[in-house]
Amino acid sequence: MSEHDHECTCGHEHGHDHECECGHEHHHEHEHIEKSIPAIDFDVEEMGLGWEGVCPCGCGGVGHHVDPAGGMGGSEAETADALAWRAWVNAEPDTYEEFQQGYAFDTDGNLLQDLVEEIPEPAFAELDFEHDGIIYHVRRWGEPGEIPIVLLHGFMQTGATWEPVAPRLALDHCLYAIDLVGHGATTVPADPQAYSIPAQSDAIAAFIREIVLPQAAEATPEGRTPAKRAHVLGYSMGGRIALDVALRHGDVVLSLILESAGIGPSDEAERAEYAKRAADWAWRLREESMEDFVNYWEGLPLFATQQRLSDEVKAAVRAERLANDTEAMALTVENAGQQTMALADETMGALGLSWTPVFYVAGTRDEKYLILAERFVKEGLDAKPVMGGHNLHLEVPEMFVEALGPHFRNNEIRGM
Repeated sequence: MSEHDHECTCGHEHGHDHECECGHEHHHEHEHIEKSIPAIDFDVEEMGLGWEGVCPCGCGGVGHHVDPAGGMGGSEAETADALAWRAWVNAEPDTYEEFQQGYAFDTDGNLLQDLVEEIPEPAFAELDFEHDGIIYHVRRWGEPGEIPIVLLHGFMQTGATWEPVAPRLALDHCLYAIDLVGHGATTVPADPQAYSIPAQSDAIAAFIREIVLPQAAEATPEGRTPAKRAHVLGYSMGGRIALDVALRHGDVVLSLILESAGIGPSDEAERAEYAKRAADWAWRLREESMEDFVNYWEGLPLFATQQRLSDEVKAAVRAERLANDTEAMALTVENAGQQTMALADETMGALGLSWTPVFYVAGTRDEKYLILAERFVKEGLDAKPVMGGHNLHLEVPEMFVEALGPHFRNNEIRGM
């Protein structure tokens, strides 16, 4: 059929092909993703996956590289478009089923992450580090001579949570995944102060100075400059600690990467809300069994997208949560929650004045933190949405690593 010159019912005017209601097939014209969603950087072709995205009208095979500058745009118009796009993503299944859950599929119905070629297992070691009487357990992937990344897990997790992304990240980095205080094989102290964000931040900074950088210096081949700083990547609770490391120990931080992490209450009223929530969680932990609390935790809307994980992964995540000590978890929510942090405006101001590069990653199905990511861009910092929920490195590991790629390339000097 030949080109036609009337406007389609979707209301767009320029540039992609699909069959119109009138029966025409070719050159149905409109600016799809570039015009409709300028706030989203979504380049899956760069991932080598052979799939070009889907326009909100439902057409496949459309363009990409929405925002050449990367991340989410900063104008009010772009923000409105981003909100409209997320409303579409969350629409009923009959809108576009593959995207209803916020995940990307290829034209054969396969998850994009399942199409990525297998990566060889990296070198692996375990070590312990002592600071202020607490012994921290650490998993290391990769070669110590590579640029280091310190990984900080979320509440009720351990360093093992990073296993899905370790092989790809360790191709050209050395990863150090720390069990935070009261979690995993790290000491479970009785002192509440040991669980605080500043106390754990001090320990992480000491670990970088005393273990990570000396290992890098020893292992770096002759003729290359050893790493002088480390990337610090934190998820959720771990992101709050990573944030403190960057702001108070910036001399050891190459860049700060936050995955779905809060930056403090917006005002004192919200601080009170966070404190009330933390008190409720602590009460549950002390009065109920760990199994009861985990059942409650897994039922929170924040983790709804994790129901799409394989049975094997869900079982591993649940076992990791159940292995925790209830009192240690209660002390964690009381002393490392957002109610203990500076106000968000103060934090953003401090980040803006810092020399440390910052990158924020949020899931398209994680509304609260996606909005926070947009704020980072408005403040002149870098952020990017990834198709998924709250825990991206677990839910969509390959897409998570791909999202980090430009940040690493922009903030690393290699071959020296």
